[in-house]
Amino acid sequence: MHILNWLLPPVLGAVIAFSTNWIAIVMLFRPHTEKRIMGFRVPFTPGLVPREKAKLGRKLGEAIQKHLLTPEVLTQSLADPDKFFADTVDNIKNLSERFPELDKNLAELTRNIIKENVSGLASMFVNKDKVYASIKEGLVKYLSDGTNQSLLNDKIFTVAQNIPIADMVERKMAEYDVAEAESMILSVVGRELKIIVMLGGVFGFLIGLLSLIPLLSA
Repeated sequence: MHILNWLLPPVLGAVIAFSTNWIAIVMLFRPHTEKRIMGFRVPFTPGLVPREKAKLGRKLGEAIQKHLLTPEVLTQSLADPDKFFADTVDNIKNLSERFPELDKNLAELTRNIIKENVSGLASMFVNKDKVYASIKEGLVKYLSDGTNQSLLNDKIFTVAQNIPIADMVERKMAEYDVAEAESMILSVVGRELKIIVMLGGVFGFLIGLLSLIPLLSA
């Protein structure tokens, strides 16, 4: 039997399987827009991701809200008694060192509020910098109190429950154009998709070899 009779089935099997897998993956993303011929939409256009981008965004948002960014997770992140309040109090105490620009802006805001609400003569007797320092001291005292921390903790939990994570993710996905969505998805699963294509070629080759078994027994 000619050597081509032995090589052709596995090689063709590999090429066909490789090609079909590659085309299937390309069709997930391409074409980006609907194509029409003589007024009729070309089947499978646009690709699956462009066509279902809104639905994918909604399902992704629902999955994140249900399994990842749950109210409990958000609450722990925002209001951990051992971390959140301690860090906040420490940041306020050292605001001028850690966040000098923010400290400067808040001080300026305090001066402007005093200027707008205190008459010209009376404002001469108001030490605006001392008022700002007193505000920061008051915040530190308030946030250091255990009762106040519990109240704030409950408020933050209520806020966390009402954060529309699913809607936020869906809107963000809608903002991406198709090319950006494709790039984002491929950055996560691009390597795996390439492996799928290669495995298709390998399995096609093996299936081609199996087709030679009847010839061996002949």
